[in-house]
Amino acid sequence: MAFPEIKKNTLEKFEKIVEICKHLSVELNCFVMLGIPGISVEESMKTIEKLNNYNVRIRPTVYTPYYEMNSDMQLNELSKFNRQLLGKSFSYDEKLKLYNVIFGDVLKNTKVDKSLE
Repeated sequence: MAFPEIKKNTLEKFEKIVEICKHLSVELNCFVMLGIPGISVEESMKTIEKLNNYNVRIRPTVYTPYYEMNSDMQLNELSKFNRQLLGKSFSYDEKLKLYNVIFGDVLKNTKVDKSLE
């Protein structure tokens, strides 16, 4: 998947944005989409680690393939398109890592944690 030209920002451009926001006392929110097909959990975690170095607010969200929805779906089928649920293509450990990014360690040893398997 090729990104549009406008999304091909260099590190230097990002650092300039960080600098401008700090100078203007503007909180910089960085939206990180987790679960994009073709992007590994490790790559997502590296992105978040890099962003942490800039002291920005990280706003994780889950990739949702809305193009798979259709008008014939039942409510239980549509409920799978919740932007906070990772798809079946992830292992239990991968889901736990990504959900911990979104929700913190609050899922550990809970009923929700057990349902990820």
